[in-house]
Formats: sequence, C-alpha cells, structure tokens
Amino acid sequence: MSASAERVLHLPEKDKNGLVQTLCRQYVSADEIRDDPRHATCKRCVQIHGDAEERWHLAEEDHYGERF
Repeated sequence: MSASAERVLHLPEKDKNGLVQTLCRQYVSADEIRDDPRHATCKRCVQIHGDAEERWHLAEEDHYGERF
C-alpha cells in the first residue's frame, strides 16, 4: 500500500451529525478518529494535543499553591 493510500487517524475535538472536527481543524468521518493519542497518526493533531497537555501541567498547582 502506498503512503498516500494509508488512512490517517486524527484526534477528535467536536462531533456533529456524524462528522468529526479534528484538533487540526479538518472534518472527517468517525472511522478516521482515535481518542488515544498513542494511536493517532496525524502529526498535527498529536502536536496540538501535546501542547494543550503541557499548558495544563504548567498551570497546575499543588495543594500548597506552589507550581509543579
């Protein structure tokens, strides 16, 4: 199978009427979606997910109000 024929798996953001808007702002069918970032193959979706997770960790504080 050529590289262009391989299915790219995205990370979902919004689901409406059977079409899913991905983190990389494309609209794809539900069979091209993976909820688990370890199984996504769209590099842009994985990067956006990682950036959001990093921002969340940077914003977190421990129970004393100190940043991690």
